[in-house]
Amino acid sequence: MEICSTAPTAGGADPLFAAAGLFQAVLNVSLTAIQLWRPLFGLNDEVVDFSLDYLNPAGQRMAGLPEQPGGTLLARFPGTQAAGTFGFYCQVFTTGEPGRFDVNYQHDGFDNYYHIAAQRHEEWLVVSFTDTADHNRTPVEEALRASQAREQIARAEVERQQRELQRLFEQAPVGLATFHGPHCVVQMANPAVLHMWGRTLEQTLDTPLFELLPEAAGQGFEELLAGVMATGVPYVAYELPAFIDRAGRRDTVYWNFVYQPQREADGQVSGVTVVVTDVTEQVLARQQVQELNTELARVNQGLTATVTDRTRLMNSAQAEATGQRQRLHRLIAEAPAMIAVLTGPDHRIELANDGFHQVFGHRPLVGKPYRQAVPELAGQPFFDRLDAVYQTGETYYGVDEPVTLDRTNSGRLEHTYATYTYQATRDARGRVDGVLIFAYDVTQQVLARRERDAQLLQVGELLAQAPVAVGVFAGPDYRVEVCNPGMLAIWGRTAEQALNRPLFEVLPEIRDQGFEELLDEVGRTGVPHVAHEVALRVLHAGQPATVHVNFVYHPLRDPAGRITAIAAVANDVSEQVAARQSVVGANHKLAALNDKLYAANAALADANEELGTANQQLTRANADLDSFAYTASHDLHTPITNLEGLLQALVEQLPPAVRHDAEVHPLLRLMQGAIDRFQLTLTQLTDIIREDNAPAQPAESVDLASLVEGVRLDLNGLVVSTQPQLLVDVAGCPRLTFAPRNLRSIVYNLLSNALKYHDPARKPIVHVRCKSTKKTTVLEIEDNGLGLDESQQARLFGLFQRLHPHVEGNGVGLYNIKKIVENAGGTIAVRSQPGVGTAFTVTLPVPV
Repeated sequence: MEICSTAPTAGGADPLFAAAGLFQAVLNVSLTAIQLWRPLFGLNDEVVDFSLDYLNPAGQRMAGLPEQPGGTLLARFPGTQAAGTFGFYCQVFTTGEPGRFDVNYQHDGFDNYYHIAAQRHEEWLVVSFTDTADHNRTPVEEALRASQAREQIARAEVERQQRELQRLFEQAPVGLATFHGPHCVVQMANPAVLHMWGRTLEQTLDTPLFELLPEAAGQGFEELLAGVMATGVPYVAYELPAFIDRAGRRDTVYWNFVYQPQREADGQVSGVTVVVTDVTEQVLARQQVQELNTELARVNQGLTATVTDRTRLMNSAQAEATGQRQRLHRLIAEAPAMIAVLTGPDHRIELANDGFHQVFGHRPLVGKPYRQAVPELAGQPFFDRLDAVYQTGETYYGVDEPVTLDRTNSGRLEHTYATYTYQATRDARGRVDGVLIFAYDVTQQVLARRERDAQLLQVGELLAQAPVAVGVFAGPDYRVEVCNPGMLAIWGRTAEQALNRPLFEVLPEIRDQGFEELLDEVGRTGVPHVAHEVALRVLHAGQPATVHVNFVYHPLRDPAGRITAIAAVANDVSEQVAARQSVVGANHKLAALNDKLYAANAALADANEELGTANQQLTRANADLDSFAYTASHDLHTPITNLEGLLQALVEQLPPAVRHDAEVHPLLRLMQGAIDRFQLTLTQLTDIIREDNAPAQPAESVDLASLVEGVRLDLNGLVVSTQPQLLVDVAGCPRLTFAPRNLRSIVYNLLSNALKYHDPARKPIVHVRCKSTKKTTVLEIEDNGLGLDESQQARLFGLFQRLHPHVEGNGVGLYNIKKIVENAGGTIAVRSQPGVGTAFTVTLPVPV
């Protein structure tokens, strides 16, 4: 390398050229080695290496390199980092202050004591060095060399342990924590990490990392974690300094750690796993060694004391290395995962923990090639994948993969599933020298998931055959999780248009029809909502349509009792509504005919004929309506009975564990309850129609006291469960003239209601009284139960009105009683007050 290429001019010798030539001559004859280094910079403008651009002849002889060798300091002389030479070069170049450094260099094939001087010149680092190979060493120097040799051994041992830790940091449970999502919420942290952080488990779990450790914010960890989440590329750091608040004080710590991305089954990165060890003591020890080396270079008189201190540090480093090795092996042995370290191209098993031995039936593994140790894996893809990881260095992730194993070491193969990682390990030069296996047995989880999917498929088939419309809406946006063909027909949508979308995106036209408010109320209160003949305005094939539906919104709860979804069961009653509206239209026509009759006396004969015709049409319409209502209630019995049979078949086919699952069992119970209530409603509807069309029951003389006692015996189960005080005073009218079956229905319904709607805060007391006059018989049943307010009393006798939903019933009993009493020419009245009680008074005429 020419230091200056300026040539002499034609007019004579150039002084600058002469000076440059003289400088070149000095470099050539110098017995001191001269190096010219050019710094190389990293991302943060820090010096990461030096390029060797020039060596004078003395330096060429000492280093055995040409004049312009090229290459970098750490590539050619990797031992300079451990010896402290690299740090010395960085310090001189960064500060601009010249410096001297003495080192016993025992690396890279050299073993000499060097005196080094360095100085920065513009963008270069000029280094001069001599060695003592041609001089006799002093006893102090010999002692220092011996001390440094021992230190080198200790440092080499520490570095070997650190390399072993580095090989296992990707997955090994040393200090371990997992962070989930963009806010790095802590999902798991082991005791070693908690000790490093100075936090308890209760403080840590489900807490965002930088809320848990606010002092860590701004130290660069946020950017590192975000980079791993964004790229999916692991990040490895060594001896990274950090500030941490522990026990009321701020400590400076040094950590070796790995940020490893966590992936979902589809390969998406969902979080980060950190594996960390605290190397503060080692870093501080090395810093102390470096400080001692600097002190040694400046003060020779302290050499003997320095040797003693370095020996002590060496012993400390060796003890720490031994302790780390013991902790490492203990943590690996106790890890809940299966861990093994394979070395070399034949994947010889160097290390395997108890979990790994257990999955292979505790057969001998360590020291054997993997193919020889587990021959049953032949023909499966695992050996090929290990070869690929060893050859390429690329990590392989297996999720829920099938594995055929001899788990008992008896020759009997079993089919299992595993989630695992094959991670390449590297030597000091970065070359792949083995593979780390980190695996979990997920057989039970995979089989349970498959069984659950099969059960859901069966439930879906059952819902598809149901004669009513069924839907399930989950979450605050009422996302459609279930909708059977009946529901899709009402909506005018396909399954592809509806499933897994918010309800009011599927049906935007119903947003302002009040259904969202009803769903919000059910979700807020937990009280089901029942509606009859509600008009639903939807779009069918792009055209507006009005569908009339009876429906129920019922809350669904998780095992903790929280409402997570709302089930909707609906029935299209558009045809029934249309039929009733046709009857109303016929009545309107009749009214018009009557108006014409009074307005046209001249056409009286024709109007009477038209009126007769209209009356016949009305009679037929009423008969048709009764027939339709009876037929509808009768024909619904068959599909609901079929549905009950399907449900029972499903329950019998389900395994007991699934049948009693915390999620499945409540759904089965709710479905059976809905079927029972539907059957009861159809039965009572049929009774109402039959009652309307049945001929009047003949009146007989009835012993009221015997009838009340018979009803009490029929209600024995309810009497036993409520333990009421029943006071009967019917001496004032011992016998009544009334249809026996109808009188019994009146007493039975009023007495059972008095017991069912009792106030749980006090003992039930029920009075049954009767008194007669010449014209009337008055029967009164009074209780001290829950009572009713005025609005409830106004709706009391309506069909299907239920005012206390916590008690089973369909709101039919009081409607029937009122019809019976009024058909007999009597009246029924109620007086009630919430928290006091209720009294029903039935007044019946006395036959003449």
